[in-house]
Amino acid sequence: FGYNFSVLSVNFLIGVCIDLDLGLENERISDDNITASSVQNANTPAKNGRLNYTSGSSWCAGTSDTNPYLQIDLQTLHIICAVSTQGNSQADQWVKTYTLQLSINGTTWTDYKEAGQVKVQCFSE
Repeated sequence: FGYNFSVLSVNFLIGVCIDLDLGLENERISDDNITASSVQNANTPAKNGRLNYTSGSSWCAGTSDTNPYLQIDLQTLHIICAVSTQGNSQADQWVKTYTLQLSINGTTWTDYKEAGQVKVQCFSE
């Protein structure tokens, strides 16, 4: 079980990378700043996409969503050093591949690239 999806409304700058979390796990990022292309049902809202969320089912896109994404609005510009992901704490489900996109205005999106190529993160089962 897996989805390909674009993650994060990330504003990206080149500079020094400081390894600090941005608040998705500890709720410094509010639920209102976590949105998704769809949800499978009322028990799988976007806010359940938080890191280390274990109070219920994780976020899950609708089964007919052909381009599912989870979007995190960080509110201000950040240098992103790493992205942490995890599967559903209640089932054998996880994302198998994802790409990152960034936007300053929430309308125009740019793919994260390495060496000029769109970076696709893949996980084995």
